[in-house]
Amino acid sequence: VDGVRIDHIDGLADPAGYLARLTGQLGDVPVWVEKILSGDETLPDWPVAGTTGYVAARAFARVVTNRGGLQKVDALYRDRTGATRQFRDVLEKAKQQILTHDLSAELWALHGQVSNIAANDPVGAEFGPETLRRAIIDFIIAFPRYRTYMTADHVAPEDAQLIEDTAAQAAERSDSPQAIAFLARILTASGPKAARLRIRFQQVTGAAIAKSQEDTAFYRDTRLLSANEVGGEPDEATLSPTAFHGEMQRRLQQMPQGLTLTSSHDTKRSEDARMRIAAITHAPAAFAEFHAACAAEAGPEVGADLVWYLAQTLLAMHPASAETDDPRADLERRLTGHVEKALREAKRVTFWAAPDAAVEDAARAYAGRLAERFTTLPDLVTPIVERGAALSLVQVALKLTVPGIPDIYQGCEMGSYLLTDPDNRAPVDFDRLNGLLDGSDTACSAFDRRKFDLTHCLLSLRQSHPALFAEGAYEPLSAPDGGLAYQRIYGGLTLSVSLSLTGAPAPSPKGDRVVWSSDEGPIAIALSGG
Repeated sequence: VDGVRIDHIDGLADPAGYLARLTGQLGDVPVWVEKILSGDETLPDWPVAGTTGYVAARAFARVVTNRGGLQKVDALYRDRTGATRQFRDVLEKAKQQILTHDLSAELWALHGQVSNIAANDPVGAEFGPETLRRAIIDFIIAFPRYRTYMTADHVAPEDAQLIEDTAAQAAERSDSPQAIAFLARILTASGPKAARLRIRFQQVTGAAIAKSQEDTAFYRDTRLLSANEVGGEPDEATLSPTAFHGEMQRRLQQMPQGLTLTSSHDTKRSEDARMRIAAITHAPAAFAEFHAACAAEAGPEVGADLVWYLAQTLLAMHPASAETDDPRADLERRLTGHVEKALREAKRVTFWAAPDAAVEDAARAYAGRLAERFTTLPDLVTPIVERGAALSLVQVALKLTVPGIPDIYQGCEMGSYLLTDPDNRAPVDFDRLNGLLDGSDTACSAFDRRKFDLTHCLLSLRQSHPALFAEGAYEPLSAPDGGLAYQRIYGGLTLSVSLSLTGAPAPSPKGDRVVWSSDEGPIAIALSGG
């Protein structure tokens, strides 16, 4: 066993205790945890090598998204769909729905525990059952991350502060701020009843945000789907180079052996699909025209939200060249299958437990018309496709050179334009990968060849200089507007990385040896010393 990945760590009653027991049995075998970090949250002091890498994927997607272009996309989104709310508002409404429907049993259990404590408390006894139920809902809606890590006999100061801050936020929307204050008090109180309550409460806050954000709100607020990713914050879809460098330096200090992923079995879209959507912000006028063409295929039975969603989805999943015997049928199968899932996950008009056949039939028919009309992508989206390919290569370079251990999902050595499951469960074409490796696949696209070669080149470099990437310093460099540059330094070795996000060639960095030449492309890497 080379390493162990633990998924859904936040579902455990005592993650720290579990990890202590596990690592005690595993010895030196590294452990990575699937932990979603929200905002400026840091990984708890656990005996692990790091997280599975969604925080890195989020940083990559944000830094390549064009801020000015996003503003134009936002205006277009609101004009063509009528959307008025911000993502945070959409998420709060989704949380309300999830708590009162999907997690109603968990809410009922929490309510029972809180009511039991309240009945024997002079303040709590003043609140009726519905007041306490509403306080629990309002508190969880206001909770800003997956969970705290309080145990039965210990409440860390930072967790107590988060409970206090959340209570203040929840009180602003509550009809009974006194009940909110009571709930906050008993969550951090001593005694066996309070201990049982906080253990259970922490598990429910994690489930609530996972189901309301990733599995609901991401399918309702669809302004820019590349930002609607596991661990993503759609309201914060961009990141300046300076802020990006800061994140990478903190990553080196706090989690140097954390995984760095760009695709996984859980990502909403695979890495190249995500970059193509991010490229919309670099060519918003082209997307506006493509969206209009997609809208022309929609009848009155198809909502504007779905048109917007499928225009992005079609772009994201479309191979740059036909790779099947019947590309139209393959595209239709994938798109119609996905639209059913997207509608049911949104939980607005059709549901997994109560499908609306008329709504879903109309959506599938619309998806079929799109697949028929756009079996080949039109020339008008060429700027998006080309920029998306360039950003994908930039993403590969980032993943393989910034602090962390790169996690390459199966098949992603070449172009990957997959959607969420079950689309991303398709078997990997290992024959094509072997053909790319030995040079016998002459039918591959230029992008597949370039991505594969870049991945091979940088993995070989990591193998030759492991300490440079495991322990080397990360130093930002100045770069032209729309560029990103940095160095990794260890001993006498210096790796200089220059990346362009604008479509212009990357400036060539100084170095004794060219690792990757820009050749009018977005990446230039050089190595000095050694």
